[in-house]
Amino acid sequence: MVSTNTQTRKYEIVFILNPQITDKEIEDLVSIVSTEINDLNGTIAKTDIWGLKKLSYPIKKFKEGHYILIEFDILPSSISQLNKTVESNETIIRSLITKIS
Repeated sequence: MVSTNTQTRKYEIVFILNPQITDKEIEDLVSIVSTEINDLNGTIAKTDIWGLKKLSYPIKKFKEGHYILIEFDILPSSISQLNKTVESNETIIRSLITKIS
């Protein structure tokens, strides 16, 4: 039986950033996450900055946040490391990584 951890899978990450950061800081943070994906031997398929949106409910006392979507291919075994990197950044107030079928 072939191990599933040797084949890349399609994933997407959506993260919400602190609404008080500048456009330059947003670009820098997208670059940090993209670099981490590339360092983990992943490839970026699409990056989409949705902009400042109102949150359905307050998160860490914020009522708005900058939404970012990145679609990428990566080995499933690398997801936990990517998640740790994203969660350690204080500018990211919420994130979710999902596998795309």
